[in-house]
Amino acid sequence: LLVADASMVAGVSNGVLLVVRAGSTSVDVAEKVCQQLKGKNIVGVVLNGAEKSDLVDSHYHAYGYGEPMETPVSGLRRRVSPLHSWGPR
Repeated sequence: LLVADASMVAGVSNGVLLVVRAGSTSVDVAEKVCQQLKGKNIVGVVLNGAEKSDLVDSHYHAYGYGEPMETPVSGLRRRVSPLHSWGPR
C-alpha cells in the first residue's frame, strides 16, 4: 500500500482488489499488504505486466496451475484458475 488511505478506504468498502506488478512486487511486500488488510474482504488479485512468454503455454492459450496460497487472509486461499486465450482463435 503506497498510502495509508488505502487501508482506511478498504475498511469502508465492500471489497478490495489487490493489484501487483510482475517482476516488481515482491512476495514479501504482497504478504505484508495482506497482513495490513487482514479482516478486509479481498475479492481478487490483478497481476499487471505479465508477459505471454512467462506463461506455461503461450502459443495460443495459457493455463496456470498452483496450490492454494498459504496466507492468513482466508479470502485469498483459492486455486489459480485457467487463463483465457491470449491469441487468435
